[in-house]
Amino acid sequence: MPPMTAGAKAFFFICILSAVLLYDTNHTFLFVLSLLNTILYFWSLGTMDNFARQKYRDLGVDQMNYLPEWMAETAHQRAKDAVPNWLATINFLCAFLSVGLLSYGIFVHLGTKEIGRAVQWHNGIS
Repeated sequence: MPPMTAGAKAFFFICILSAVLLYDTNHTFLFVLSLLNTILYFWSLGTMDNFARQKYRDLGVDQMNYLPEWMAETAHQRAKDAVPNWLATINFLCAFLSVGLLSYGIFVHLGTKEIGRAVQWHNGIS
């Protein structure tokens, strides 16, 4: 069975990073949303994997390594088709939301540093 792809790992990392960046800000709602988004993304990944693994078992495939390339590709395509569209949509929306939350988290952190510098400059503190 195929392992978690690099794209899935990258978006999971983005979900976690957005939660970390929003942790100690005054944006409690966005932090909680980011946490819930991370949990929902991870849940949807696992559930999609369960659907695919069940399809592999139904096809009688135990190890992809031992199949000819054309047969492995066909089994993989059928396993992907077994994942419901609503679940893939949830996963996509979570990935999209995580990018937005990460962008806002970066903006908040950069904005906080710049505002702090401007206040220090205005008060004559170097």
